[in-house]
Amino acid sequence: MADTKYLVTLLGIFRVSFTTLRDIYYLSQNEGTGPSILDMMRKIIEHGIAIEYMLLKGKEEMAERFQNYLVVQKHEEIELLKAIGLDPAAVSTELQIGIEDAEKEYAALDAGTKKDKTWAGRNFEGMLEDLTKAGAITAHDSPRLVAAYIWGCRLNHPNPFVVHGYLESEEHRIADDFYTKLGIPVAIAVHLRLATRLIDESRTAVGSNIYPEAAIEITAIQKELDSLT
Repeated sequence: MADTKYLVTLLGIFRVSFTTLRDIYYLSQNEGTGPSILDMMRKIIEHGIAIEYMLLKGKEEMAERFQNYLVVQKHEEIELLKAIGLDPAAVSTELQIGIEDAEKEYAALDAGTKKDKTWAGRNFEGMLEDLTKAGAITAHDSPRLVAAYIWGCRLNHPNPFVVHGYLESEEHRIADDFYTKLGIPVAIAVHLRLATRLIDESRTAVGSNIYPEAAIEITAIQKELDSLT
């Protein structure tokens, strides 16, 4: 069926990745944007790993789990409003939260899901570890992803190393160049992986070899990226 939970989730994640890559392109047209490029690369990596994890653990089951976690997030939003002294019912229309229905859905969740801090019950590092152990991500690619992700985290949070680089103009220039050269290729590579996943799943859904030209172009770009040192 073309409307499987996994395909719908994959399409949504692909669109998030695509618009993020578009924004990276816009940033790359200006100087001094390397830190933001690397930060946004991290976002694409996290979405790419989410899809790979769904495939590893059972795509339909995990996609359903991903979608159901929205119930937990609605509950957290309601609790946040209460914590800051607001009546959730008074702002539910604006936030598009049906308070009564949301709380009923949350009450119906199992205890494990309620306790989970992420949709998968695993953090990024845990998911990447599972994928590497299973061979879904090669031992060659895993450290590259880890290194890129760590650098993205450094740019996303207060970090002495990053801050120090802003204090000297020459150091900042070198750092900006490094961030850009790391962020763009990794972001493209992960997004292309998402694109191939979407093409594969779409072909399965319709039972036809659709998007052949796109698949050829993606393969050519991937080979070019693989040749980069």
